Amino acid sequence: MRFHSDLGEFDQARQIGERAIKTIGLGQDAEKMNIWEVLLSLETVHGTDESVEDTLKRACEWNDPQEAHSRLTSIYIRSGKLDKAEELFQAMLKKFGQDRKVWINYATFLFDKAADAEKARQLLPRALRTLPQLTHVEITSKFAQLEFYSTSGVPERGRTIFEGLLDSFPRKMDLWNVYLDMEISLVKNKLEDTERVRQLFTRIFDGRIKNKQAQVFFKKWLTFEEKHGDEQGVDSVKAKAADFVRGKAR
Repeated sequence: MRFHSDLGEFDQARQIGERAIKTIGLGQDAEKMNIWEVLLSLETVHGTDESVEDTLKRACEWNDPQEAHSRLTSIYIRSGKLDKAEELFQAMLKKFGQDRKVWINYATFLFDKAADAEKARQLLPRALRTLPQLTHVEITSKFAQLEFYSTSGVPERGRTIFEGLLDSFPRKMDLWNVYLDMEISLVKNKLEDTERVRQLFTRIFDGRIKNKQAQVFFKKWLTFEEKHGDEQGVDSVKAKAADFVRGKAR
């Protein structure tokens, strides 16, 4: 298919793709999806809006519809057709809005590719109204992470979101861990100093924490001080760990 495309023989490339779909056997769904992705890519470059829509419709009949839509959004993003990607994400929200991955992928696109953080932020309340309650913590955390990681994000907004989550779930250690990783990433990129991270570690140990959890966070803290702190910081963490163990032994 690529050989004929490079020669400008697009109809020949399409025919080979159709043969491949009919030839690839049962149980090789991933291989078939890859062929459909090439066909979709071919149509986005050398076809029309109608041929893209027709190919997508047929791809959905042969494959998981959500995966087919997702592949097409990736094609649009890679080729710089961000308006087309935006339209398709909007359609995916209507078709597959019960899947949190669609909301997260759309938000990631808006933050990272479209540089439209404000529109991305407007997605979160919509997502929380649509998605099941049990997904709310995860998706809220994901939006907070985008504020930290994306160049169009605002870390202070991410902190506000994390603080709200931790007010509601103070003993949810995976949240603390993600929050720490976000703050440490800013230190690595020299966007923040080390003191904010130290304060966060201190808050973790001021609360109720199990022994195994404490071991994990003390190890993480020690690694942080070794990479970004100094000898005094390393000694301080070791002393705090020893005090913690003695306190538990009483």
